[in-house]
Parts: sequence; C-alpha cells; structure tokens
Amino acid sequence: MLMTSLMLTGCYPPINDITTDPFDPLPLYRHGQQVPYPERFGDIQRKKYPLVRPRIFQVSPTELLEVIITVVKDETSWCDVRVDVDNLQLTAVAVSRLFRFRDDIVLQVRSLDGENEAIVHMRSRSRLGKSDLGVNARRITSLFREIEKRLQQNNRLVPQEDERS
Repeated sequence: MLMTSLMLTGCYPPINDITTDPFDPLPLYRHGQQVPYPERFGDIQRKKYPLVRPRIFQVSPTELLEVIITVVKDETSWCDVRVDVDNLQLTAVAVSRLFRFRDDIVLQVRSLDGENEAIVHMRSRSRLGKSDLGVNARRITSLFREIEKRLQQNNRLVPQEDERS
C-alpha cells in the first residue's frame, strides 16, 4: 500500500531496472538467461535519475577495477560477487536489510582512448516489484561516489561525467 502511494504521488517511477546507459545497457543474466532491459524505462530513467550516467576516471582500466573490487568488498549488503578480470567485469547480488530483497548487479570497466582513462558502466535490477523506490539509482550513484573518494584518497584525479551517452 505504501509503495503504491509513493508511486502514485510521483516520488518514484514505476521502474525496477536502472542502467548507466539505457540505450545500450549491460547484459544481465539470471539462471543463465539474459534479462532484457525494458526499452520504455530509458526515457523515464533519464528524467527521474539524470545523475545515473557512465563515469570516466583518469586511471587505467585495471587500476579502476582494483579500486572497485576494494569498494565492493566493503559493501556489507553485496554477496555472490564474481569478478571477470579478463573482461573487466563484476557481477553481484545486493540484499536489502529489512525484507532481504535481492537485486542483481553488473558492472563493467572499459578502456577509453589511451592507457590512463577508463569508463564505468553499471546496471542494477530488482528481482521483485514494479518499482524499486529509487534503490537501484542510489546504489549506482553511491558506488560511483565511493570510487571517487577512494581515488581522491590515493591522489588520483576526480572523474568526469560521460557526455557521450
């Protein structure tokens, strides 16, 4: 009832799958089957969550993946973390504290022009419900903030938003 009220008042859109690139979302798999990203979510997401975008960092892709792994290890709600170093990809499941809802996550680091510039793409999808009440968007933006913080602590440059998407 509360969730329906929040959705009807416009606080949270009726979407449960958030990606940094709605026009080319990372593939997400569950039980060996690819989970499609609903095309209709793209425009809604861009309006409601404009800060959910790929991030560019001025570090090598390998170094960035190492920082991400360190950040994810500190995330107590993340489990089943798998890292594919060859493809610079990480998958995980986030479990909510109260109701133990499970959300699937995929993250990929890609090299940009040169050795010391990388971009992070991410997708987070709730397994249940029509709306995630903003949880997936917050997960992405807070992870990016923590990556930025760790890089700043190591005297690395501050990231840039990707203007290409």
